[in-house]
Amino acid sequence: MVAIAAQYDMRIHQVDVTSAYLNGKLDEEILMEIPRHIEKPLDILIKTSDKVCLMRKALYGRKQAGRSWHRRLDDESKKFGVIPSSADPCVYYQGRGEEILLVLVYVDDILIASRDLGKINSFKNHLKTAFEIKDLNNIKCCLGIEFNRSDRAIQLHQQRYIEDLLDHFGMKDCKPVSTPLELGVKLQKECEDTGEDNKEFPFRELMGSLMYLAANSSLEFLFKWEADEFEDNIILSRIKKLAIAHVPAGWREWKIQRYTKDE
Repeated sequence: MVAIAAQYDMRIHQVDVTSAYLNGKLDEEILMEIPRHIEKPLDILIKTSDKVCLMRKALYGRKQAGRSWHRRLDDESKKFGVIPSSADPCVYYQGRGEEILLVLVYVDDILIASRDLGKINSFKNHLKTAFEIKDLNNIKCCLGIEFNRSDRAIQLHQQRYIEDLLDHFGMKDCKPVSTPLELGVKLQKECEDTGEDNKEFPFRELMGSLMYLAANSSLEFLFKWEADEFEDNIILSRIKKLAIAHVPAGWREWKIQRYTKDE
């Protein structure tokens, strides 16, 4: 969608739906215990153990909450006249060519793209009749990805995401490095265990954050390890247990992110 918007010089606006899952409608009858910390008007009911609540909305945490919300949004979108793509049900469109209106949905984040600002505003006004929304206007940041717009070009980067995670892992002031692995280092899937059960080194959290970067903007992270044991291009993705040798390698991956975050 972003590539199409850049090619046709489309505007991209962003909308966030407030408490999205609470807009979903339930088909089933679901009963729940009365919340213990509910307001005083229900004190009498709380003291009566045989009373329960009837759930009228798809609360967060219910198995059907996500599906119920998507179905409700799908119904409201179709009322406006946009059609879901056969390639991706989370992408909607109206019209064709340079006059097309594109709508991209990711849970409660909605991106709307068109050359015609009137079409974008019309769709946003339609959403306002059904949901409480935050109109963020021109897209700046979505899902940790920042957007810089110029003439028929859109740059995607995650500088703020990297800076926040460097701070989270206590590496904000670390010394940057320009290579992802020290010369001559070879890691294996299994070697001597640290014996610490990963408590002092958030290995999976650190690698998961790096994988999100790799999937979106930091392609330099997707390189092939020299070790034959690794089947994937994602660094350390197949390691079964953390070993002593993996700790400096894991931290080094964040040092290179500090080196490249401004690029």
